[in-house]
Amino acid sequence: MEEKNSNMETAITEEITYLVYQLQESEYEKARHYAVLSLGEAQTEAAIPHLLRTLHSDTNGTVRAMSANVLGNKGDKRAIPALFQAFMCDSEVAVQVNAVQALAKLGAVETLPFLFDKLRQAPVPGLLAVLPALIGYMGASALPYLLQTLRTDELEEFRSCSATTLGTIRDTAALPDLLHSFRYDSALRVRVASVRALGKLNDTSILQELRDTLETAPDPFLRAGIFYSLGTLGDTSVISEMQRTLQEEQHPLLRYEATQALQILVPPECLPIAP
Repeated sequence: MEEKNSNMETAITEEITYLVYQLQESEYEKARHYAVLSLGEAQTEAAIPHLLRTLHSDTNGTVRAMSANVLGNKGDKRAIPALFQAFMCDSEVAVQVNAVQALAKLGAVETLPFLFDKLRQAPVPGLLAVLPALIGYMGASALPYLLQTLRTDELEEFRSCSATTLGTIRDTAALPDLLHSFRYDSALRVRVASVRALGKLNDTSILQELRDTLETAPDPFLRAGIFYSLGTLGDTSVISEMQRTLQEEQHPLLRYEATQALQILVPPECLPIAP
């Protein structure tokens, strides 16, 4: 048995050596990309330093981005400083996105203020839109910072992003702050993001307030968000209002959310045919 284990360790070492050689010496991007993926699958900590070096110094952005992704999947918190540096300093958007996702998977909540500050100073195209899904990996540990941002940030883009992320995390501890933003935030997009997040918390105590707001809200985007949450929460009392919307309203998002909600609330054979 000892001889068998020794042979396996030798084989793993030889494989790592070969993959590291490919990373350092191959002029072909695909070969280095394959080496990164294979090192990610290797069940040994010996791969970590080589992945970190690739993240820092490979000339190809795709290879660096894949290194960030693999490091996040490895779950080794020693990679956090290098991933943070990659987000802050790398010129490739793909590397920055993968670095944020990896930091989230590693639970690096301490980096959130710096990530948001960098995005305020130098927005990364498209990153703010996917940030809720990326930060969502952090779970409840991210709540304190997200709640503070939702309450106090001057920029509506970041309040909206925080609301959406809180919906992704689905922790009911966020309910009071999301309700407050839904009721009082000065920016429509934040109110919309907040009401959609509320629907994901699976707390039916908010149903009556959503129904009341639906009756008085003139904005179609806000009403569409309320439709989304009422459907998600299974509120059959508003079926007739959703059916009326499909018959009378022309706003595409409002009609879409009414249709989606009805598909949840009504048996398929009973669904109305929209004109």
